[in-house]
Amino acid sequence: MKTRSKADSQGTREVLPTAPKEEEVKLGPASSWGRAQLRLLGVNFYMKQRIDLNQVLRVRESEWSSELRARASHFRHRKANV
Repeated sequence: MKTRSKADSQGTREVLPTAPKEEEVKLGPASSWGRAQLRLLGVNFYMKQRIDLNQVLRVRESEWSSELRARASHFRHRKANV
């Protein structure tokens, strides 16, 4: 622990401790982040507005690839169980 000194008029030194430093948060590589690290950064996990993939992808749901349909159905299933 570092200290700081203070001298008075008689030349005696009084040594006072400094305030302890808080340990800095080290997040590491972004590829390893989980919810805890994202919460530290202020990420909100609650969806305020649904994302319309038809508008984002500029295609109708009937034109989606089979892979995208499978993924979308997975999210619908998870939402129903929550």
